[in-house]
Amino acid sequence: MYFPYTQTEALIEYTLFSKELLDKSEYEDAIRDYLQDKNITDYQLIEVEQGSIPMCSYPFWENNSKNVHFIGSAGGWTKASTGFTFKNINRKTTALVNHIAAKKPLRRFRKKPILVV
Repeated sequence: MYFPYTQTEALIEYTLFSKELLDKSEYEDAIRDYLQDKNITDYQLIEVEQGSIPMCSYPFWENNSKNVHFIGSAGGWTKASTGFTFKNINRKTTALVNHIAAKKPLRRFRKKPILVV
């Protein structure tokens, strides 16, 4: 997948579902092959980024305690069906701040995510 920034700049991303990570060279080879398929041979690599998104229904909230409440991906806020996290983090962080401001105990904030496929 690619996201053009300008006519001469784009973010190119390689995404796959797997139980194990590939060697770094395999990701780079896949992107290089994609560019060759599009007849793009004159390009410059400016920045490389790597990450893994948990695409699962693991009950992350069970790791929370009375005094520690994990947020973001560590809190299970990643949408398991898509991997999108930002919208959930934005919504749930606002709800968490309101919950804390109302002096409610963290254990009552624990909401189990729903998997929608």
